[in-house]
Amino acid sequence: MELKRRKPYVLDPQADPVAQARELRALGPLVAVELPGGVAAWSATDLVTAQQVLAHEDLTKDAAHWPDLVEGRIPDDWELIAVVRGAAMLHQGGDDHRRLRSLASAAFTRAPIEAMRPRVAEIARELLDAADRGDGGVVDLRESYAYPLPVRVVCELLGVPDTAVSELRDRFERLVTPRAPGDGGDIQEAVGAIYASLGELIRAKRAAPGDDLTTALIQARDDGTG
Repeated sequence: MELKRRKPYVLDPQADPVAQARELRALGPLVAVELPGGVAAWSATDLVTAQQVLAHEDLTKDAAHWPDLVEGRIPDDWELIAVVRGAAMLHQGGDDHRRLRSLASAAFTRAPIEAMRPRVAEIARELLDAADRGDGGVVDLRESYAYPLPVRVVCELLGVPDTAVSELRDRFERLVTPRAPGDGGDIQEAVGAIYASLGELIRAKRAAPGDDLTTALIQARDDGTG
């Protein structure tokens, strides 16, 4: 894959994301970009290129191999720090990624997903019935339906109590909401709150296991298979 050297495309979190995506695709399949905070990166702009990058044996998603992060050139309050730092499956590469993926993949095979179809349809109907009609009787489908539907489905899959769904959603949203440069304290606060919420969920599932993905992951870890 030939990389064309050009001035990095500056990604602006305040700009129209659809327009930026079109501009990036027009520049080629792999584009040098500048993330918020002046951090250099590359953007794969099509499926084939993304698959090649993710499968390449010399590349990894593990932030422990990112010199700028490891050597302190990227501060802890960088607004995207939570996207690249962590021990979750999405942040791992190689054997660690395959091990974690194998634990979660069973929940997303055809049979379990098909079994959830009636419940997903029920949630969809609940959201549409409760959709808020704003001024002029117009419904914001993104806010009332498209956004909360996958959040609720995934939370049910994980076994998150209904009372905690809204709070957990708000905390994750704080991580991806554009902020002014230097306003990183709120990011660290949100990360801490998310870890606290997930810790509470793990303790609850240890005390009262359920038929959910969180319980399965806990059992796999305790059994030494995960």
